[in-house]
Parts: sequence; structure tokens; C-alpha cells
Amino acid sequence: MAAVHRLAFALAFSLSLFAASPAWSAYYVTDEHEFTLRTGPDTTNKIIQMLPTGSPLELLEDGDEWVRVRTDKGREGWVAKRFVTQEKPRAVVLDEMRKRFAQLQEESKTAQEQANVLGAENKDLQGKLDSAKAELDRVSKDYEALRSESGEVIELKQQYQAAS
Repeated sequence: MAAVHRLAFALAFSLSLFAASPAWSAYYVTDEHEFTLRTGPDTTNKIIQMLPTGSPLELLEDGDEWVRVRTDKGREGWVAKRFVTQEKPRAVVLDEMRKRFAQLQEESKTAQEQANVLGAENKDLQGKLDSAKAELDRVSKDYEALRSESGEVIELKQQYQAAS
């Protein structure tokens, strides 16, 4: 009986693996579209130009279903309102972000190079500071020795002057 249960479980598990993997490849609708710029607010009007996704437009007239616009090249015409938004298309935002990322990478590289130069300069200055401290310590000891000895010389000079 236990063997039958194990066999049934193995068969069910195998079938679930086949059911979980799709037999088709996924395809997607592209986000690259072109929209018509027309001579008037209707699909029967002549197409002036095809506008790719992300084309900047100046709104000249706002209608219910159509808007009159001017392209960045100065062409005027009508576009279906449902295709026009004040929000930047994701493709444009993504492109801007990629450019900004590349710029920040370059700035980071430059900053790292400057940090390396400053680190080397700091190391050099630290060595000079250590040398200057050692020299100051040596001069301070020499000064103390001279001061100690000169105190005796002044006392001897005073005794000499008093004796003469």
C-alpha cells in the first residue's frame, strides 16, 4: 500500500513539473510607437508627420478628443488627445537616468583619482611633519641643554665681575 502511495506521489509531482513550465515563449508589446500628426482633428485628415514616442510637443489648442500641437521643429498639427501627456514617457526618463548614471560614474572616477592624489600628498606631508617634529624635539633638547649650561656661565660671569 505504501508503495502505491509513493508511486502516486511521484506521478503527481512529475505532472506538476510539466504543468509549471510553459510550452510557449513570452513575447511583449513594444513601447516604441509612432503617432500621427494630422492636418485636422479627425482620422480622415491628412497625415503630416509620424511622431515617435517621447516627442516634445507644445500644446496650442485643447479639444475633447484631439489637441493642436507644435513640434520642436515648428510643425503644427493635430494629435489624438489620448496619446499626449505632460508626464515624460518611461523611455525618455530611462534614457535621462542612464545619461545621469554615466555622468555620475565619470564624476566618481574623477573624485577617486583626486582622492588618490590627495592621499599620496597627505602621506608625503605626514612624513615631512614627522621629520619636523623630530627636528623640533632635537632642537628643544639642545636648547634646554644650552639654557642649563648658560645658567652656569651667567653665574660664573657674575662671580668674575664681582671678583674684579
